[in-house]
Amino acid sequence: SSGINAEYGGSGKLCSVSSNGTLSLHNLGHQDRLATYRHTGGELTACTAVNDVTVIAGSGNGEILTFDTRNLSTPVSISQRSRFRVTNICKDYSGTSSVWVSQGDGECYLYNTQEPFRALTLSGGDSEGILGLAVAEGLVLTSAKDKIVRRYTL
Repeated sequence: SSGINAEYGGSGKLCSVSSNGTLSLHNLGHQDRLATYRHTGGELTACTAVNDVTVIAGSGNGEILTFDTRNLSTPVSISQRSRFRVTNICKDYSGTSSVWVSQGDGECYLYNTQEPFRALTLSGGDSEGILGLAVAEGLVLTSAKDKIVRRYTL
């Protein structure tokens, strides 16, 4: 499986990940692939663009990988908060270099790309695995197998 997730660097540029461990950057205007990274640690499950040059990807084993779009040959950093699958990564709209991350153990937290730590945790590992995550200004929504949409006002 694969998914196109986020626009970056202006119109028509997208990042995508696939279950074979590939992160790809695409230029839809020219219908071509700009760059590719192959993760040897397994599948990549989610990605988003923080800004024009920073893309964040998550893996099936819980790793969070930070990339510079100008050079995808190796991640700028790799961190791991949990061994559970990263289910979603969404850009934070507060103007910081942070992203919201949800994982299969029920955790949902704000991840700072400059200083890899949890700035804010909304739910912990005792919750059901998060399947859906949506972020808007001042609002985070999550959903799980229990079919309940949880709303967090920031």
